[in-house]
Formats: sequence, C-alpha cells, structure tokens
Amino acid sequence: MKTLPWFAFLVCLLPAIGVAAPCPDAQPLHALGFPAGLGAEPGATRFGMVTREGHSWVRARTDGAGTLGIARSADAASRPVDLRGRFLAMQLRLAGSGRLGGMEIRLGSGGAWNDFFVFEIPLYSDPLFDPLQPGEWLPLTLSFGRARRVGAPDRSQIRWVAWAVRDDTSGPVVVDWAGLAALPEPERGVLSFTFDDGYAEHLAIAGRAKAERDFPGTAYVMPEQIGDTGYLNLDGLGTLRDLGWDVAAHHATPLPEFDDATLEPTLASVRDYLVSHGFETGAGHLAYPLGRHDPERVVPATRRVFETARVAGAGPETLPPADRYRIRAVDVRGGETSPEDLRAIAEDALAHRHWVVLMFHHLVEGDVRHALEYNADDFERGIALIQETGIDVQTVSEVWSAWRCDLAAPATRPAAPASAETR
Repeated sequence: MKTLPWFAFLVCLLPAIGVAAPCPDAQPLHALGFPAGLGAEPGATRFGMVTREGHSWVRARTDGAGTLGIARSADAASRPVDLRGRFLAMQLRLAGSGRLGGMEIRLGSGGAWNDFFVFEIPLYSDPLFDPLQPGEWLPLTLSFGRARRVGAPDRSQIRWVAWAVRDDTSGPVVVDWAGLAALPEPERGVLSFTFDDGYAEHLAIAGRAKAERDFPGTAYVMPEQIGDTGYLNLDGLGTLRDLGWDVAAHHATPLPEFDDATLEPTLASVRDYLVSHGFETGAGHLAYPLGRHDPERVVPATRRVFETARVAGAGPETLPPADRYRIRAVDVRGGETSPEDLRAIAEDALAHRHWVVLMFHHLVEGDVRHALEYNADDFERGIALIQETGIDVQTVSEVWSAWRCDLAAPATRPAAPASAETR
C-alpha cells in the first residue's frame, strides 16, 4: 500500500474567516493526533498528492468502470481523536468532466478497519442538482447526525479515516480532497420551515397552523406569479410578513437557462421587487429554482446579488453553513415523510446540534397525488410533534443573522491544476 504524506493536505486548505462574525476555529485532524500518512489500496483507482502554488491536496482518478477505490490511514492513530461536539469539515472538487457514482468519508474507531461512521456525499440524477460540481472547490461540513454506522463506532475514539470514491461507469472522474478538519458544534440545533413558489395555501394552511405555535416560516416566492390563480397576492404576503415570516426570492425558470446578459439582471430584479414592496428582511435570500445551479455562472451571479441561497436537498446543514450559497435542505415529500419523521428530524437536529431546513411545496387537503404535495392534517400534526421537541424554530434570515460567518472564503482557493491526470 503506497503511503502519501497527507499532513500537508490536512492543513493547507483550512476554511478561512469570511464576513461580519468570526467563524469557529477549525482544527486539522493532524493537529488533533491523526497519523500523517494516507495509504492507497491496490486497485484501478489511482491516488496521489498534487501541489500547486504552495497548496497540496489528495487526488483520485477513477477507472471509468465504476470500481470503488479507497484510500485510508496508513496506520491507526496511537492516540484516538475525540470528535464529540464537533462537525467534520473538508473541501472537495471535481477537477474534470465525468460523473461520480458514489463517494464516502469514513471515520473509524475499531481495529482492522471496522466500527466506523460513513458520511455519504449527496449525488443526484441531475448533475445541476449536486452541491459538488466540476471546476470549483466546495467547502463541506458534515454533521454526525447524517452518518451511517457500521458496527459500533465510538465518536470519542476515532483512530482512522478513509476516502471511498467511484464513477458512474460513463468514464473516469478526477476528484480532489483537502482541508480535513473538525469544527465545534453550536450549543443548540435549530429548525427552519421553508415553502417554495408562493402558493395560496402557504397562508391559508401553514400561516394559520404555525401562528398558533409562534413558528415563523420562510416563503420563497416568484414575483411573476404573485396574484395569479392559486398563488398568494401582495396582501397575503404582507400578512405572512406580519406573522414574522421571511418573504424571500425564487423564480419560475431554472437559473442555468438564462444567458450571461440576463442572468444577473433577473436575479437583481427579483430582489428589488421584494425590497420595493416592503419585504426587505427576506429579499436577500434565494432558493434556486428546481435546485439547479452551476459554479461557473449561477453561483457567482448569486453571490453578487444575495446573502444566501438554498439548494433543494442534500440533508441537514451545519451552523455556520459551510457555503452560504449552497445551504442544504431536507425535502419533505408527500407519501414518504410522515409527521413522526418530522419529529425525528427535529430530534436529530437537537441531538447533533445542526440546522435542519425543511422544504415544502404544496399543502393539500385530502390525498396527495405526488411527492411535492403534503397533506394538511399531516402538516399540522407534524408541527405539533416538532413543538414537543422544544427545538428553536427560526426563519432563514434569523439563522443567517445569528451565524453571519462565511466558511467559503474564495481567497483560500488553490490554483486549478494544469492537468486532470493523477500524479
């Protein structure tokens, strides 16, 4: 097994302090006692170190046939690392074309590479849905609340780490990994209700039910639909605002479909519309239409216009978010997500002290016809069960105001490698 000097990659790309508030201090796992060697197992996937302009990282090149490749600690740590009360932080990048078929980070406490936590990197059938897309370093923080357990791992006794990656058989994939570190969890988890598209029932059903429990929400609305049949009008949105809700930005057209000349002006027009109609608090927050975005055009334009942007899935978020322009969400799906599931999601946020952003679309009376509809009675029961957990419920703008810290500072990005070949 070839050993790579991975201590360099652990410390060169740690997240940097961003905007108004100081970010929590990240501690590289090497500094916490992890061994300074990463071993690549024999196989078709090639692992190696890349160094550019003083930055180093680990690179994997898959074989194009979907074969799983694994690199892991060459030796188990003699002094275990206690990761209780910490999130896992790292940076990832797809350095070339191709599609990932799966990727995991594993943290183990047992000998012989057993008893470990598995953090799966979320991937979707639509590549523009994925948080991880080609060409850009993605800062990523992972809560232990989303980790799968193999055996009986002990979070206080972590001794080894592994990186598992494979492509989707359509061709080789080159992916980079850097900045593995630990971040402190906050004192308490938080939950946000978000509602996409501005449907009339967001006031008629959600507004009424949540007002009884003083649970504000965030409504991501499309200005071009306001007042149309089945959608909220300005008076209804004003009522939501008066109930403590955010009225935030959305659009009917997926943003990658706009050309360069119209993309940023369209985003600015949505924000300006909300501001001009008295919705300043939520106007700086966007939900990507259909969750589709790309790092080359959409995310840079969004950064110039909005304070945050939410994707359409990928699970629980951390506090602070790793990347405020890819805030993750939990998709609440009709016929799949029960009221009891909603309570369990809230309990998990409390237990692991992360931020869960619940994403709803239609709320309907009676039977649901598809996953974007959620039964109104189930919704009311769900929020009652959430209230029983005692979790704090806040709008997106409230959470961002409390955690105004950007772990995704672009200044720390290394230069792109000249070649996609593994070295």
